[in-house]
Amino acid sequence: MSNQGSALTNSPHLPFHAYANIGNEDNLISIKRFATKQEAEAWIGQLEIERPGYYTVIHESEFGTPP
Repeated sequence: MSNQGSALTNSPHLPFHAYANIGNEDNLISIKRFATKQEAEAWIGQLEIERPGYYTVIHESEFGTPP
């Protein structure tokens, strides 16, 4: 039997993505995913204490679809 697809059924859907800059606000990378915006913002608040920088939270529905 194959385990293909089991990761999707075993893990909850995490639609909020925390992004951090790598140089400037226009060069963001996804660093972690969360179930709620409040969880993401709280995590970023803790992260900013140790590593000041530009962070943002983006919901999956805001992602552009490729042409």
